[in-house]
Amino acid sequence: MNKRIIIFLVYVLTFIPIFSSAKENYLEQIKVDNLRVNKSNGSVHVNMTIVLDDLKINSNDQIILHPYFADMTSGEVIEQLPPFRVYGRRRGIVIKRMNGMGLDGTDIYVSQIERKNGTAQSIDYKYSFPLESWIYNANLLFAENVYACAGCMVKEEKKNISEKPLIEKPYIPNYLLSSIIPEVEPVKARAEKHTACINFLLDKSDILRNYKNNQAELDSVDKVISAVANNKDLKITHFEIVGYTSPEAPVSYNKSLAARRADALANYIVKTHGVSRNQFTVNGFGEDWNTLKANLSPLMKFRNEVIDIIENTPNPDDRDSKIVALDSGETYKLLLNSYYPALRRTEYSIAYNVRAFNIEEAKVLLKKNPKLLSLNEMYLVAKTYPFASKEYDEVYDIAAAAYPNEPTAVINVTSAFIRNKEYKKAIQLLSKLKNNADALNNLGIAYAYSGEDSAARDCFEKAAKLGCEKASRNLNELLKMLKTR
Repeated sequence: MNKRIIIFLVYVLTFIPIFSSAKENYLEQIKVDNLRVNKSNGSVHVNMTIVLDDLKINSNDQIILHPYFADMTSGEVIEQLPPFRVYGRRRGIVIKRMNGMGLDGTDIYVSQIERKNGTAQSIDYKYSFPLESWIYNANLLFAENVYACAGCMVKEEKKNISEKPLIEKPYIPNYLLSSIIPEVEPVKARAEKHTACINFLLDKSDILRNYKNNQAELDSVDKVISAVANNKDLKITHFEIVGYTSPEAPVSYNKSLAARRADALANYIVKTHGVSRNQFTVNGFGEDWNTLKANLSPLMKFRNEVIDIIENTPNPDDRDSKIVALDSGETYKLLLNSYYPALRRTEYSIAYNVRAFNIEEAKVLLKKNPKLLSLNEMYLVAKTYPFASKEYDEVYDIAAAAYPNEPTAVINVTSAFIRNKEYKKAIQLLSKLKNNADALNNLGIAYAYSGEDSAARDCFEKAAKLGCEKASRNLNELLKMLKTR
């Protein structure tokens, strides 16, 4: 007869007499000590000592224990841990025989032990698995299967190892965003800066409308001035005009020529638009070497040499000859034809005051010309919409676009960005306001929600030192969260 069949028959005949003998509640005789369930590096680690000191197992029995996590609310099994088994002496003999024949499947057990009744025995159980959110509402249990013969399960029990979740749910911080009520502007003073590239005859300062592209340039000037002068909501307070020239002639001459040409534009505006001449400040700046240096193409052959001449030749009148000497005048010709014309220009600024607007007027201007509104007027418009609504946040978006360099506008719009989970946009804007407490507070929140805990902590600490109470509170919220992570 086949050897395996003989062994199987021996195994069956050995245990048939006690098929129904396993009535003891083995699970109550097994204790758990040093239970530790913790999380780190995105994993859950289970460690416990299975104490068998009080267990009295029948010699023919084996116990299969399955640790598992179940949902505290529904009881649903969520994560099954590898089983371990404990068996009596006679069962152990059969197990060893079957192991030798490769029939027992012992590789499924994380641990197994032959119980020696009346002695101190224990199993150190360790297992890890990926961290998932269900762990915060799950408890640990044992499922026990008792076998009294080959393949014959005679009892199935389960037992709670923990009555509550073993891992504390991470603290969810409640960060307080900074937002600022803009101050009322007693006088809404505004200014616009424009450039007119008017062409003049050589050494002349007379404005000729039909000369070269002057028609288009003067039409542009007229459009700008008319838009301000004819707007009943605005009152012009001042004009400033500055003339610039290219550097072909001596410095003193170019400065005088630039002043005359600037004065010519002032006279044109007075005559064409009826503006009072005493509202003007006119200056001749003359040669503009800084703009020339900034405009030089990186591909220009002698670019570095030209920059060196500009920066290290104190007397501007000596620069032309040095540039000519670079390559027998070729670079100078390039500058004269391609770069100098752009230097000949007149810059003009219009300063004006804007009247105050009521909320309904402000709502219209918000879409048409938001720069005529103060930040306070925009804030009052925002307040007419539900907090954090699409319309509310849109007002702050427009305010930041109209006043990109105003901390109040930036702080308020980033609070909307953060509420809408646009953390990168908030970080980009707030990073420019390094010494503003409210900006640092919002920056800390944006970093915190982006998972950059160290950067968030640094921002909260700096903002707190600058006197932001919300930042102090937010720092405590962050630390509470870190303790439970």
